[in-house]
Amino acid sequence: MKHKERVGYKVTSMIKGYIELIRPHNLIASFLTTIIGVLSVYAFIKLNGFITPDPQYVSSIALLAVITVVFIAAGGYAINDYFDADIDAVNKPYRPIPSGRVKRQHALIYSLILMTLGLATSSIIGIITSLYALFNAALLILYSYRIKRLGVIGNIVISYLGAASIVFGALALCENIRHISLVSTSFIPAFFAFFLLLGREIIKTIEDVKADIKKNMRTLPILLGTRKALIISIIPLVLVVSLSLLPVILYNYGLVYLILALITDAIIVYVILLVARTIRRWKVNDEEIIALASKLRAYLKVAIFSGTLAFLLDLMIKTLM
Repeated sequence: MKHKERVGYKVTSMIKGYIELIRPHNLIASFLTTIIGVLSVYAFIKLNGFITPDPQYVSSIALLAVITVVFIAAGGYAINDYFDADIDAVNKPYRPIPSGRVKRQHALIYSLILMTLGLATSSIIGIITSLYALFNAALLILYSYRIKRLGVIGNIVISYLGAASIVFGALALCENIRHISLVSTSFIPAFFAFFLLLGREIIKTIEDVKADIKKNMRTLPILLGTRKALIISIIPLVLVVSLSLLPVILYNYGLVYLILALITDAIIVYVILLVARTIRRWKVNDEEIIALASKLRAYLKVAIFSGTLAFLLDLMIKTLM
């Protein structure tokens, strides 16, 4: 009986390990941003007198786009743990590979299977969409293998990949209705996603500076110091706040967007004020800045969620009008 219990525990633990590898909470964000891309095109079509495709047809394209993005993103998270296994053994021994719940080689196979399934799904959508998916999948692998260690370049790449799911959703629908130029309707939400993610990524490197030194990474806080990195991190955040009304003024986003965007702005402004208050002090040590970065990253996670809802809900309302 005890033997069966031990076997059952190992199987359960292994399954949990495979689930942890793909970071389900992050995949929810990938799902939502892909839908934003699809809706940005669909809403524009409905509001500007284009021939509107059947809603069921749009839903089928959206489903294929979501499956593609989620599977490729999941594979990206798994392969990231594969490349970081040795470092995680020291810094994050609880992760699936160093804890022994998932074998390192199995994580690689798991990742490649997930990415292959995502790419196979993208091929159903269309050739242009499939090539874009292949490009992003390759970039994900390169990011985990090498680019993430290149400091701000890694921050830019991962921020781009986060925003790319919006563009991908738009491209999937555009290719199938044969209006590729309409993919530009996704650029505004992708723009805000990119810069908000970039600010958060730089702050995350401050929080992780001690572990990153051991990894021989060239992040901003390692190259310039935590204080200067903190100052740089607010530049993209200031850009997000200063341009947040642009979708209302130029692209007919409505009241729902405005309310949620103002909430997002309030959170970001609070983050900026906390940074300003900290860097204004002459004597502030790395430990204080690292502790602050941990708080700021949590606040920005909320801002990213509210910002995502701002675009998503407003576009949903437009498509239902």
